Amino acid sequence: MAKPNKHRRKLNRTNATRQDMTEVHATIEEERRPLVGHEENYEITRIGDVFSKRLGRFIKHKFYDFGDEFSTYIEFTVKGVKTKIGVGRAVADSYLSKTDVQAIVEQIPPEMNSMLLLKKSDLTDRLSKEYSLTGRAIFTVLVDAIKNR
Repeated sequence: MAKPNKHRRKLNRTNATRQDMTEVHATIEEERRPLVGHEENYEITRIGDVFSKRLGRFIKHKFYDFGDEFSTYIEFTVKGVKTKIGVGRAVADSYLSKTDVQAIVEQIPPEMNSMLLLKKSDLTDRLSKEYSLTGRAIFTVLVDAIKNR
């Protein structure tokens, strides 16, 4: 059998990543909080899984592929209005208070002034464990702070 070509190998890697990133990991018993801005319809877990109150089940994330990097977002329609929210943004808004956000921002070293440096550091992983949240939520807060410096 012939070896898959470069395009096929990349597609296989992308599909494996897509499956892992969009899979629902939460259970019904897991802690959930109302999704900010959509409290009456949706709840979200600390890892970013979204529970639809109307459907009575978790909904899958959508997958976005931009080059060599990937991301997921939540997309739903309420009263005819389609909404897209990044998973990190949704978790950060639902779980972190203004005091928490300020405490996270204060831990950014002065020399860290770009997303590239942020990705290379262990700051996101460390804070993710400290706050028991998905790294995407912490990364969103850190990126916002770096952009607003």
